[in-house]
Amino acid sequence: RRGITTNDEGDCRFADLQVGRYCVSARPSEGVSSRSGARGRTALGYATVFYGGGSDFATASPIDLIAGKHADLDLRMELQPLLKVTGTVSGALRPGNRRVTIFNAANQRVQNNLLARPSDDELQIAELPAGWYTIHASSVDPETRECTATMKRLNLTQDISGFRLALVPCATITVNVHLEQTKPETSKTPSLLDEDGAERPRLRSEEHTSE
Repeated sequence: RRGITTNDEGDCRFADLQVGRYCVSARPSEGVSSRSGARGRTALGYATVFYGGGSDFATASPIDLIAGKHADLDLRMELQPLLKVTGTVSGALRPGNRRVTIFNAANQRVQNNLLARPSDDELQIAELPAGWYTIHASSVDPETRECTATMKRLNLTQDISGFRLALVPCATITVNVHLEQTKPETSKTPSLLDEDGAERPRLRSEEHTSE
């Protein structure tokens, strides 16, 4: 992934891209992501848009770049109503000890959209454009390192109240790793790891001159 900020006219340029297939999306900066409603009017904002239309990879039109090719793309974002989500988070190991993260349909993290009170389990998600989102919530005890977590998909089409996230204990999985080293081939560069997997000390190479 590579990102770039446009200028005041909305123009930007990606240079030095390797040959391959790319999907291009545009989203607003945090400073202009929404416009608060005034005098009872609905708040408006911008959603992520892919070249080809839509807000996720399934609707994107890929761009195939070959050596020397130049592509001009036009992406347009339009203001749309923003929606709110309110609810609760239960199952935190300590009051207010939970972390909530939101990802949009393009698997991009949605920043600065959480309004929460650390003293209770209330959850308030600020204005978001309509669409699919994935909500991650977790709680970790800093002393015991125990954790609870959950993940929930949300199709946001209207304001939602009473949204609930119930954290459950995390599964603990033990992973044993065994490192094996095979005899290096003479045509390959010698391994920098010793038999125990530790890095060998680097030796100063000698210069040889041949005629």
